Amino acid sequence: MESTLFDDFMGGRVYMNPSNTDHKKAVDNTLARRGRTDPEYLVQVVAKTSYMPQIMQNDMIGAALNTPHVETFTEQLEIYGRLNDVAPHMLAEISSDANTVLGLAAEAVRTGSDPGAAMEYARDILAKAPEQKEARQQQYDNLVKDSSNADALQSLMDGDEELFDLSMYYTSDVSPSAEMALEFSMATEREFMKVGDIQTARGLAYNNSIRRFWGISGVGSRMKDGEMSSDARSQKYPPERTLNVSTKQANGALKAFADENGLDVNNLQVFYDPITARDGSTWSIIVVDPKTQMMTEYDKRWAPKDYLAHSINANNDTELKAAKIERERIDAESLETLDTQKQMQADPNMM
Repeated sequence: MESTLFDDFMGGRVYMNPSNTDHKKAVDNTLARRGRTDPEYLVQVVAKTSYMPQIMQNDMIGAALNTPHVETFTEQLEIYGRLNDVAPHMLAEISSDANTVLGLAAEAVRTGSDPGAAMEYARDILAKAPEQKEARQQQYDNLVKDSSNADALQSLMDGDEELFDLSMYYTSDVSPSAEMALEFSMATEREFMKVGDIQTARGLAYNNSIRRFWGISGVGSRMKDGEMSSDARSQKYPPERTLNVSTKQANGALKAFADENGLDVNNLQVFYDPITARDGSTWSIIVVDPKTQMMTEYDKRWAPKDYLAHSINANNDTELKAAKIERERIDAESLETLDTQKQMQADPNMM
């Protein structure tokens, strides 16, 4: 049963709910058999299910901060790099220091260092950070202005074709919000205190803060130029990434919530708040009056997981029915063609 359930997760037929004990067990047992000896497979599973087993988090943190073995560090560095490419939000599960060490080491390896030297370099920088904090704070204050950080953030977003890929949305530009720019500036300062180089600090801040928590969302609507718009926008904890579902599936879950509560889905805005940050599964809903543009927080939170299974299964049922109809149509045409051929063979005048 666990194998079948796991196959359903990987095939997109069943939504993997990380808070469901049976769901976690199905993934844990499969990874216990194969994942620890096959890093690429492990990455694929984490990216597909948006679930990182605790033992995997411990392995990555331990390799970054404690292990003396270059082979172990190299393997975890490879996993870290692949996850940073395909599922960066999952790396928010590991500690800030582990992210810094692995991020520095990954960049060092990318530029030609061997993993052993990269490990020593990254750990040495982190170890020396406390004694240089005061000098670095003065450096940072003299060197950095918030405006330059904002420009750097926009440049990093423009070059991030994976996280900020706009090809699936009805928009050609997504700019950082004021909140995103502030978070990036604060993270840059925090990383500068560790590494003492502004470009490196900005790269780490982007990877460890922006790519971990932010992305594009097309779920719900927003006010734009005095009207409700469904254009994509930058958002922290976007439902699509947080739940590992498509925008269509998430909007289907939002519509189910709206219908259940007698709301017009076109007038709903989806917002994250501290509860979203804590549970990663519910969002605040703002109801907008299209005439007055007055916004009111709805008294019930949106929990997409309550609706996603139904939405995904309904989509699968529709696809199966459509496929069945298509097969029946093809079979009917084939029979008709066969009958015509037989008639033509029996009556040469039809040729």
